[in-house]
Amino acid sequence: VQCHGSQCGFCTPGFVMAMTGMLEEHDRFDEESLRSALTGNLCRCTGYTPIIESGLACNNGEFERINDLYPPEPMLAEFAGLQDSPVKLHAEWLGQSHVAFSPTTLNGALSFLAENPSATIVAGATDLGVRINKLKRLPPTILDLNRIAELDEVAIVDGELHCGARASWTRVLAACGLAAHQFADILSRFGGPQIRHAGTIAGNIANGSPIADSLPFLLVMEATLALASTASAVQSTREININDFYLGYKQLALQPGELITQIRIPLPAPGELLQLYKISRRRDLDISGFTAAIRLRLNPPPSKVGEGPWRRGARGGIFDASYDEPVISRAAIALGGVAPTVLRPRQTEQFLIGKPLTEETLQAAGNLAAQEITPITDVRGSAAYRRQLTRNIFLKFFYQAKPDLVTA
Repeated sequence: VQCHGSQCGFCTPGFVMAMTGMLEEHDRFDEESLRSALTGNLCRCTGYTPIIESGLACNNGEFERINDLYPPEPMLAEFAGLQDSPVKLHAEWLGQSHVAFSPTTLNGALSFLAENPSATIVAGATDLGVRINKLKRLPPTILDLNRIAELDEVAIVDGELHCGARASWTRVLAACGLAAHQFADILSRFGGPQIRHAGTIAGNIANGSPIADSLPFLLVMEATLALASTASAVQSTREININDFYLGYKQLALQPGELITQIRIPLPAPGELLQLYKISRRRDLDISGFTAAIRLRLNPPPSKVGEGPWRRGARGGIFDASYDEPVISRAAIALGGVAPTVLRPRQTEQFLIGKPLTEETLQAAGNLAAQEITPITDVRGSAAYRRQLTRNIFLKFFYQAKPDLVTA
């Protein structure tokens, strides 16, 4: 009221709840952290300034915390007594029978899936929730993975990021940090805090959207998916490169009764060049219209410096004397929003190998990649717009990489 933060009032409940949640954990916060906490809410009036001022006015205030008003210990104790018990719900909805099963073990989930291979698998259910809310489409059979501790892993092991299927984006973002800061930057724009708390990495992968924010990074890093199933009470696991997982639009290489249990992501190696791109109409809380990842490795390996034509530049860059520029030894590119699946433009990748890292090389690569894609025109952009974005990101990549590539 004092800062005129409610404006029309339509968005006010969401902002108040997000601010209240922040005040539960922090006595004081700055504008940047407040804006980050509020990205899950949108205002369409005069802007966010009065709302931000309202939040900042709460700094150092005296408030009754929810945990003080409603002590959680009795509720948690009751939940603890039920945590090992699977739950199966039966319901009639719009004249149809439905069942939802929430197991507590992976074996329980796989057994149910073996009996119900067409079940819809959920963890955060951020996508399914929208379909039920907006389209009134409720799957007849739902398998919920939220209570399976075996699928909750998030850890860096031997240069790889290991994520269980139900690892939330909040936890994956925290684990990335400096180990994969490019991916962390993209994840910081993945929905809002509330969506990141609920949405899971395997859910984003299995949803199979060609504009999924995580997929370009996972494809260029050659992530491995562990898939589990059970037959005759015997559990089996197989592994697949994520680049082989998508067979067409929303078509996955999952066999009946299989589910994703783990994702293993190699982390960027020292000296590799990696950039990720997300193009959307709004910076925060918006669906991508175009996504991309470019990962390049340069010759020679550090152990070869001083041999043959190779020499080291003033700031550590490595160059071939015949070009006086670094040479590309490996290229991995992924483009989203330009085909029925996230696309690896293989001709462009092959073209780059052995070429000097120059503006001319990247411009030619962008032109070639624009010929490999098959974009459509929709509400997020025209086909011509997406082709131009494809060309542009190659040049942008060059200028982002250029400060680290100095001549000898």
